Amino acid sequence: MILHSIEEVDDAEIHNKIGLINIALDSKAIYYFFLATLLCYLVPATLISLNTIVNAVLCRSEDSNAKGANKQPKFGKNKKKPLLTPGFVIATLMHMALWALFFYVNSILQVNSEIASFDPFSILGLEAGATEREIKKAYRKMSLEFHPDRNVGDPNAKAMFVQISKAHDALTDEEARANYEKYGNPDGRQSMEVSIGLPTFLLERDNHTMILIIYLGVLVVLIPSLVGIWWSYSQQYGENEVMQGTYQIYQYLIRDNVNIKLLPEILASSQEFGQLQYTGKDKEEAHRNFKTLKDERKMLKPRYTPKIAQKDEKSMTFYVNNVMLHSHLLQKKIPKNAQKNVNTMLLKFPKLLEVMVFMTTVAGRRWWLNQTIHIIKFSQYLTQGLFKDDSSLLQLPHFTQREAGHCKKGKKGRSDNMRDFLRLAPEDRKGMSKNFTDEMKQDVHDVCAQMSDFEVKIVSKVDDEDQIATNDTLTMKVDVTRLNVKEGECAGPVYAPNYPEPKYEFIWVLLARPGGRNQLMSMPQKIVDQSRVVSCEFKFRAPEKPGSYEFDIHVLSDSYIGVDVVMKHTISVISEESLPKYQIHPEDAALDDQPTIFTQIMETDFLDTDSESDEESDDGDKTDASGMTAAQKKRRRERLRRKKEANEAEDNDDNEGKSGSKDEGDESSDEE
Repeated sequence: MILHSIEEVDDAEIHNKIGLINIALDSKAIYYFFLATLLCYLVPATLISLNTIVNAVLCRSEDSNAKGANKQPKFGKNKKKPLLTPGFVIATLMHMALWALFFYVNSILQVNSEIASFDPFSILGLEAGATEREIKKAYRKMSLEFHPDRNVGDPNAKAMFVQISKAHDALTDEEARANYEKYGNPDGRQSMEVSIGLPTFLLERDNHTMILIIYLGVLVVLIPSLVGIWWSYSQQYGENEVMQGTYQIYQYLIRDNVNIKLLPEILASSQEFGQLQYTGKDKEEAHRNFKTLKDERKMLKPRYTPKIAQKDEKSMTFYVNNVMLHSHLLQKKIPKNAQKNVNTMLLKFPKLLEVMVFMTTVAGRRWWLNQTIHIIKFSQYLTQGLFKDDSSLLQLPHFTQREAGHCKKGKKGRSDNMRDFLRLAPEDRKGMSKNFTDEMKQDVHDVCAQMSDFEVKIVSKVDDEDQIATNDTLTMKVDVTRLNVKEGECAGPVYAPNYPEPKYEFIWVLLARPGGRNQLMSMPQKIVDQSRVVSCEFKFRAPEKPGSYEFDIHVLSDSYIGVDVVMKHTISVISEESLPKYQIHPEDAALDDQPTIFTQIMETDFLDTDSESDEESDDGDKTDASGMTAAQKKRRRERLRRKKEANEAEDNDDNEGKSGSKDEGDESSDEE
């Protein structure tokens, strides 16, 4: 046997050796793999693009598919997200190019597959059963059309010419036709071929070094680098895609005495916003707004003052973030570039809100009530672009301080907050002066029909019990009805003209401990359902002492100001000893005398053991129709007798104990 080194074997010999075992590289298979991989990207990417277009046109949020949503008012609609952004246009053009490439490669494979499949009648363009004359006529016509001399340099035409010749031979030559009818090919039986879906250039000797370098680079350098980058990036984030640094900042800054006017700076100091970029013009406008807010005493002294902000770029970013958030809340001028950063903070805040609530409740087992309420109300202010000292009636279109002040005058039709205003009949609502046109008044009524008006119902119970006893597991169910939503419909986007995108309302339900101790009973419940009637449940242990307890239930909107509801709910708790004693039903008591499955199995095993011993000791014993010997029956009767005597002895002891205790009681009473 002659052994050849790799250098001594040329490419022709390699291909010959490969051909001997009928294994070949199939260049077409790589195209199928390419098309399948391309589809894995194109299908979801195209669906996302179409969804973005539909949402932009219909002004709907991707997070809700509510049917029958309330109609938006004509005035002050939520701004639509611009569709023709540079990123969207570039992505769309790239998708179109990839789809064109997909169809082009697919068309090439279709032609190759048509050539590869052998059906002589189909190749010659004839129907099955054509006459010999028709076969020869079609052959002459197509052979002239696909002759290699007329299609120089066209490999498809050359392959087609070969197929035409084979088809003609299969239908005219007797031997070829017999092979076709028997094996499906005019050349006779074909050996099985195994193809490898890789391009042929991988076997070329000149490419081996480059392929090895690329392979090592991908395996040793690229993949570990990508994994390391992903790991380091993921370590920066905790739950809800919030950075770990933000958790630490909130835990340090959110205290039991936190003021709602400090929350803008706490939000501005989030790690997510430390990379926002501001121009020199933005910083100048921030300095002017800071001076104005300081003079008007509408902004507390911040941690990042202009002097501190000069130390490094990150401090400057936090300082400008804080000023721009105050400018948004107090309707101050914001430059165009800075407005984009403000929108970024507003859109990120719903997730940060949950982290803030976590810091006032679970973190450190604080369970602060008022601080949690402040944070949820801060979400209302950010959504509406108002702040603490502003009237909730300023949410209405065309309303100013003058109209809001007029609503608080007089007795009839007076409304101190938004909830009072919503519950008035349209003709009784104040504030719409003579300067209001009919269209402006209709705008106000449309917005009132869209704003949430809550009706709360609370039920407390213990499962399978009619009364609540001490230390019972109590379930308190809170049902919230949106009176502004019709039956069978869902709430639409909130009215928020100062919010960058359509937003849907979330409802927070808080359960306070009785006694006014500024403590929560359990974790606040967040309701995301947009239905007319929504509900949530609180499960907690009933008080240890009997009595009457009053709980405060706070139902808060995260989007509207002045529509919150505080309900008082009273429960009566009785002592455990006063509950009626549980009486066992006689039939249930009789079940205790029934042998269990375990007892039956053990008795069966014991009988089997006795049976074996009896057979060894006395082979002369015979069994009856029950399958038991006389000795076995005797032992069974003896066991049943002993068990019966034991049960009777226990009953006698119980009766004597009861009578003895009664006699002792009588004797003690006589002695007294």
